[in-house]
Amino acid sequence: MNERIEMLQQLLADPSRAAEMQTGLAEHPWDSDQELVLLTREQLCRVLEAFLAGKVDAACLELWADVVEGRDDIGRESSYEALLNDAVHYLANPATEGSLTTTNAGDWLKRLRA
Repeated sequence: MNERIEMLQQLLADPSRAAEMQTGLAEHPWDSDQELVLLTREQLCRVLEAFLAGKVDAACLELWADVVEGRDDIGRESSYEALLNDAVHYLANPATEGSLTTTNAGDWLKRLRA
């Protein structure tokens, strides 16, 4: 269980490791009766800031969000579940939601910090 929690924490902290964590987490079921870690607004802001700083690209964030969105063992910060779910869904689905740009990344940062 500790290895799973550590990989989930690494996933949330570092979007550049999404592919690596996706592979590692494949050994653990995506469905869970309990949330083992929480995605917070601050974590998602750091992910978007990494994109704005050029540390990760939109494709990397799409994979990161896709992995996060599909895991029941990753909860959401209390009182902000809907906002976080909307943001993760947006990032995970550029084909239907539109490509991530610096403009809309900035818009999401404003919403998350409001």
